[in-house]
Amino acid sequence: MLSTEHRQRLLDIANAGCSKGLVVEARAIYEGLLTLDPDMAPANIGLALSHIVLNEFAEGEELLREKVLAADPADQEARAMLGLCLTLAGRCNDAEDILEPLSREGGPRAELATTLLERARQ
Repeated sequence: MLSTEHRQRLLDIANAGCSKGLVVEARAIYEGLLTLDPDMAPANIGLALSHIVLNEFAEGEELLREKVLAADPADQEARAMLGLCLTLAGRCNDAEDILEPLSREGGPRAELATTLLERARQ
């Protein structure tokens, strides 16, 4: 069994890999973590990101809505990632519906939501 610290390290490695273009490798880590805990929100968010960076927006949106937000509609990170996904997919009105309330809530994702809203409104 992996400790919480080990799981976090694996998430950090997968997130770094995803940002460096090592999407296949990152997905293997996310999927391994999800095998241990299918409800692990950060791993599901990371897996969604791995789709978003490859312009697989429908897959990313589905993961975020059905795996993370269905369980916790208030999850700020999932909502911010969904806003990013929708913005990049060119669905700016849908993105605004997600990002507008998030930008007013404060917290660590409010600034990102505000930045994404500015992009969506251009």
